[in-house]
Amino acid sequence: MKNNNHILSQLINLKEIYKDIIITSIIIAIGVNILTEGILQFFDLEKYNFLLIVIGIILSLGVIIFYAYKKMKSINSSIEFKGFIIYDKLSNTILNIPRYDISGDMCKYLKGAFAENKKLKEIWDTHPISTIEESMEDGDEIYIESKDIIIELLEYCVLDRLSTELQDYFRKPNMNFEKLEKIERKNISKDLLSNRFINIFTEEIENREAFKDSKDEIEYNEKNGNELFYLEIFDSGEIYNKMQLIFPKNTKIKRNGNNNLQIDTKKYLIGIEFDFNSTGVIIDNEFEKYYLNIQNCFDENLDLRYYEYGFCVKVNIEYKLSTYFSKNKWKYYLWIENFIEDLEKYISIDNFMNEINWRSVRTILQCYKNIKEDK
Repeated sequence: MKNNNHILSQLINLKEIYKDIIITSIIIAIGVNILTEGILQFFDLEKYNFLLIVIGIILSLGVIIFYAYKKMKSINSSIEFKGFIIYDKLSNTILNIPRYDISGDMCKYLKGAFAENKKLKEIWDTHPISTIEESMEDGDEIYIESKDIIIELLEYCVLDRLSTELQDYFRKPNMNFEKLEKIERKNISKDLLSNRFINIFTEEIENREAFKDSKDEIEYNEKNGNELFYLEIFDSGEIYNKMQLIFPKNTKIKRNGNNNLQIDTKKYLIGIEFDFNSTGVIIDNEFEKYYLNIQNCFDENLDLRYYEYGFCVKVNIEYKLSTYFSKNKWKYYLWIENFIEDLEKYISIDNFMNEINWRSVRTILQCYKNIKEDK
């Protein structure tokens, strides 16, 4: 992501610039004050000096706060990451798209959740995503439970990615761990545990029947003083994930309405919104044929077998006014920039297509097609 999207860094740079402006303003104010003193003496208004000083201070502070507020509003940001899935109606599965990381994670987490929660699998099978197409044909908007599963899955993927990013960021040697706190299952808000993927995967491993044969590995970690963060049974797919979120102290994370998360820190407020299938996505046939090796898009009844669905993860950053006047501890909050960069690489369809050089590949395929036709 380009540096001009490093909005918190921009704020820090702006603050340095405005220090010089404030110093210059003070020098000008001294000059104005000398002039004012002369006027007061000339008109014999010395008895009102204290009142005028108070008014002057209030007006000056008001201007500074108003200007800071306007600057904060101007750098508040809203960033959208648009992604996609390809759904196989025949097998009722999401395809794992090579090198598209969120696609692989979604497939893995669905498999893991279905392995332990049969009710979730039943909902997925009874109300498949393809029902979306049927409701569009009928013209009636109907509630499709599988859409909720996808939204919860996206939320889990993003939170898991955030967990990894925070741990990497705060492992730096100059970090004071006394200024940090861990948020995990035992102290996470209950509304977040309503996400079925979070609830399934973060359940204590000793309470999980699927991991009864992993006792030796668990005991080995405990014996050596290692904290077990992740364990996966590859054959059947069950997953244990401690999902530990490390934040600066007094940070709160909670759900803010449907499909929205809110992370409240001392310096800024982050809102993360999840949306599925509200905007269309068009994937060209060459991509499916040559990259995914889909040679026939129709099933035996000549109905369309593969569907593309778009989703969106939107990050809103609202800076608090106190952030503008903060002097230190910025290093504990710059993780947001790393996280935004990581989300773009993780989710963005445009970033993915650029990573695999798909435009160049399409050009080569077109040239090859032309050569074959000429023969």
